[in-house]
Amino acid sequence: MNYPAIMLATDHDPLPFSGQTLIANNGLYRTGGAFWNEDQEFGAITLFPQNLPIPGVTIRDTDIVDSTYDGIQFKTGGGLMPDIKIQNVRIDKSNNGSGILAMGGARGNATLTDVTITDSRDGHVLIEPGSQFTVSGTPNGARAKR
Repeated sequence: MNYPAIMLATDHDPLPFSGQTLIANNGLYRTGGAFWNEDQEFGAITLFPQNLPIPGVTIRDTDIVDSTYDGIQFKTGGGLMPDIKIQNVRIDKSNNGSGILAMGGARGNATLTDVTITDSRDGHVLIEPGSQFTVSGTPNGARAKR
C-alpha cells in the first residue's frame, strides 16, 4: 500500500474545511503510489473532496521529486476545490503521471505562480476530459493538456 505524502480529503465524515489551509516548506521525494490492488493511483500531494468542498488551499515553497504518479493530483469527488494557489513549487520527474493532474470529475480551480515542472511522463499539466477544473498560469511555458 502506497499513499500520498500529503493528502487533504473529505471522506469518512470529517469536519468541513474552512478558512485557509497551508501546505508549505516541504521536500517530497519518491512519494505517492498505487492503493487497493493498484485500482487507485495517488500523487505526491493529493486533494480528494469526496463529500465536502476543500476551499482556500495554498501549496507553496515545496519540492516534489521522483513521484511514482502525479506531483499534485486533484481527484474526482462530490465536492469543489475552489481557489487553490500553487506558488514557488518545483515538480521534477513524475514517473507515471503528470506534474499536475485534474481528474475527469474534478471541480474547482488553481492558479500557478512560479511553478517549475520538468520530466513528467504525461506532461506538465493534464486536465482529463470531462473535468470541471481549470488551471491558470503556465509552468515552464507549457500549456494545459486535454
